[in-house]
Amino acid sequence: MSPGPAALLLAAAGTAALLADRIWAVALLAAVLLAVCLRAPAGRRGLYLFGAATTALGVLGLSPFLWSSPDGTVLWTGPTVPVLGPLDVTTTELSEALLNALRLAALGFAFAAYALLLDHDRLVAAAGAARRSALAAALATRLVPSLERDAAGLLESVRGRG
Repeated sequence: MSPGPAALLLAAAGTAALLADRIWAVALLAAVLLAVCLRAPAGRRGLYLFGAATTALGVLGLSPFLWSSPDGTVLWTGPTVPVLGPLDVTTTELSEALLNALRLAALGFAFAAYALLLDHDRLVAAAGAARRSALAAALATRLVPSLERDAAGLLESVRGRG
C-alpha cells in the first residue's frame, strides 16, 4: 500500500479508537493495530510496543484511584487522602479505566505502525502541496529512527570503554 493512504488509514484508526465508546470495539481495534505492528522488524518494534503497553497499563492501574464515580459496585474501599478524598474502586471506574487504557494502547500502536512501517520519504514526496515544507517534514519523520541509531552507537561506545 502506498504511504499516503496508509497514513490516512492509521489516522482514521486512531480517531476511531478515541471516539468509540464500547470496550470490545476498542479492544478489537487495538488487537488489529498490534498485529500490524508485529509485522515490523523485531529489532525496532520492541521499544514502540513497550512504550504503548506501559502507558496503557499505567492508565489502567492509576485511573481507578484518581477518577471518582459514585455509580457501580464498590470493590475496594481504601484510605482517605486529604487532597483526593476516599480512594474507592468501583466497577464503573474499572470499566472507564479499561476503556481509556485500550484507547491509549490503540493510539500508541497506530503511531508505532506509522513510525515503523511507512516509507516516510515517499510520504513526504507524495505531499505535492507541502513541497515548501518538505525539509521540515523530512526532519520530523526521520528524527526517531536517527535517534535510535545514535543511541545504539552511544551504547556501543560506552560498552567499548569498559
